[in-house]
Amino acid sequence: MLPLADLVKLIFRVLGQAFFGWVQYPGLLYYPFMLAIVLSIVFRQLRRQAKLEEHLYGAPFSQPWRQLLISMGFGLAGGILASFLMVFLGLPLSEELGLIFVWPVVLVLMLINPRFMCFAYGGGAVGVVSLLLRGLNLLFPGLGSIGFFASLMAVDLPALMALVGALHLTESFLIYISGHINASPVILQNPRGKVVGGFMLQRFWPLPITALLVELVSAAEPIGGGVPMPAWWPLLQPRLQP
Repeated sequence: MLPLADLVKLIFRVLGQAFFGWVQYPGLLYYPFMLAIVLSIVFRQLRRQAKLEEHLYGAPFSQPWRQLLISMGFGLAGGILASFLMVFLGLPLSEELGLIFVWPVVLVLMLINPRFMCFAYGGGAVGVVSLLLRGLNLLFPGLGSIGFFASLMAVDLPALMALVGALHLTESFLIYISGHINASPVILQNPRGKVVGGFMLQRFWPLPITALLVELVSAAEPIGGGVPMPAWWPLLQPRLQP
């Protein structure tokens, strides 16, 4: 059985160090700075939604600052859930997870269509490219000696897909508990040409995932106090070396 109490203490200790550790360790200022950027983007989207409501109906249905605080609260809950899922699966937090390739792909897909801004699309694209490069490496063995291609071929695809699944499970949880909040009424034209009413559901949740902060925090201050895990852990076994 997982030591849930010890994991909860470790998660909150890492979060506390990530948020407030910069007072003692200036190197940790990076995380609050990045969080401030994310929150500013979320606030900008919420303010644009409020202006749209004011333009359509004369007054906004909610205040952007209030919605930002709600998003932060639910995002914190989602981040804790995602951290538990990552620890439960035993995802390896290393370069082999391939996040350094997934993020640029997700940003490019967002420029094509905002609905493509999803880890499933980005992770799937990186996985397909990694498999193609592995096949080409059998025909052209010198391909694996190129640094960029070698890093792509070394991506741990099962771990990457498990991370995508954990994030989507967290997203479904957040949609279930808070997706209905601040629904904006809209008037649309359906495929038959008729004018119908509906609701626009658009939510933003900044997720502080503890598992991804451990390396950042431990670089400035040793976390200490390891948590003993059961014999069956991790569920996702690390890649076997020949």
